[in-house]
Amino acid sequence: MLASDYFIQFSQRLSGHPKEEHQAIFKELLHFHKVHSNGYWPDLTLENKIIAEIEKQLIALNTQKPLQYVLGLAPFYNVDIKVNEHTLIPRSETEELVHLILEENKGSALNVLDIGTGSGCIPLILLKNRPQWNALGLDIDAKAIKIAQLNARQLKISSRLTFKKVDVLKENFDLKDINILVSNPPYIDESEKATMSKTVLNFEPEKALFTLTGDPLIFYKRIAREMELQNFKGKAYFEINPIYDEQMLDTFKSFSPTLSKDMQQKNRFLHIS
Repeated sequence: MLASDYFIQFSQRLSGHPKEEHQAIFKELLHFHKVHSNGYWPDLTLENKIIAEIEKQLIALNTQKPLQYVLGLAPFYNVDIKVNEHTLIPRSETEELVHLILEENKGSALNVLDIGTGSGCIPLILLKNRPQWNALGLDIDAKAIKIAQLNARQLKISSRLTFKKVDVLKENFDLKDINILVSNPPYIDESEKATMSKTVLNFEPEKALFTLTGDPLIFYKRIAREMELQNFKGKAYFEINPIYDEQMLDTFKSFSPTLSKDMQQKNRFLHIS
């Protein structure tokens, strides 16, 4: 069957996704199944086995399951990162954070600590672009760490990137010899749930989104306290919730922090040089 003919059926049966996104979703599915064309994709002929696989994925998409979880992959800084229900889907804002770090740190061998690593997307891209760097990623979820380890092996950087299961709110973490500390921890207050997409709430891991403590800044406060106790002298980069930008400046005031805006002109990043 021609891709153009099948797409008509696919689009008619795809629910819960804006019509203008249907073609982009379909093209991502073709890419996932390695159906490529140097010309016009609607003229491709799809094998029955490919159609059968897309049919299964259509069923999952119609439950409002995010496309990235359906495919098990999320594009991030020009790399396909493995994801599943134990890891957040990497956001474009986090790509901006990674880009900021790369732009400001072009030197030789540096050691990175990523707190709340999830899929490992941040240190993965940092080390892919800086072959002399090493990194350690911490996360509370052992299942998320398994995905991060798979990603590191896929990018052939396992020798420079390790992961450790740590509850940073209860366990110690060492900042000695760390040149760059980075964190995109849970920072959404539960009061914001009413404004959030059901796709996010129903499928993405709650403990990676919400602090579940009543204090949306609890992770930042904990990290700031350790930075002070251990007399941290390196650089630090944080993705933050813009509605708490002033509180964040106060939390890290002893380190003279700076705020940076994201593409939407919101104060999304706090960094310490």
